[in-house]
Amino acid sequence: MTIKRVLSAALIGVFLVLGACATPDPSVTLPEITFQHAQQLNLDVDRIEIVNAYSAPLAAPNVEHKLPTPPAQALTIWGRDRLRAAGQGTGRMARLTIDRGKITETALPRTEGIKGAFTTDQADRYDLEMSATLEIFDARGVRLGHADARATRTKTTPEDASLNDLRRTWFDLMEAALTDFDKEMESNVRRFLGGWLR
Repeated sequence: MTIKRVLSAALIGVFLVLGACATPDPSVTLPEITFQHAQQLNLDVDRIEIVNAYSAPLAAPNVEHKLPTPPAQALTIWGRDRLRAAGQGTGRMARLTIDRGKITETALPRTEGIKGAFTTDQADRYDLEMSATLEIFDARGVRLGHADARATRTKTTPEDASLNDLRRTWFDLMEAALTDFDKEMESNVRRFLGGWLR
């Protein structure tokens, strides 16, 4: 085998390895985001609107668009699963407005020199923030009350994390934030909108 063929084979091998690192394993599936298992919040309204007011930048440092279900979409699912219109011709309506649903990536400092060659550093920090407001309006469009909720979570990943590891990290981050959001929103709905619960 000539040197040219050896080099070609080596380069092909390198590209195959790099390609494997950059492509997520299709056999790794993440759980579906759902709140169908949770008790619904029955509101004394005739209808419920869900408005996503968050516009994702689709560019660094934001990475939420890389998730199969971005945080803002997950909050939409929360509203669909947990809120129920239980009014009987009152003319009232409820609106869930999603204000924020972002995940940002920040590069962390690495260990340099010889020590760095033997150290696995935490390479990136991911910060998640999600928030939404639930409002009740009468038949004339006058706001009768509202409840807010916000959740933030942070997690770091090591420099040897694969793409599947990153996807799992982002999912775990969002799942934890959704749990926090769910608890806070339910608490605030019962506190501030209790008069419209059935």
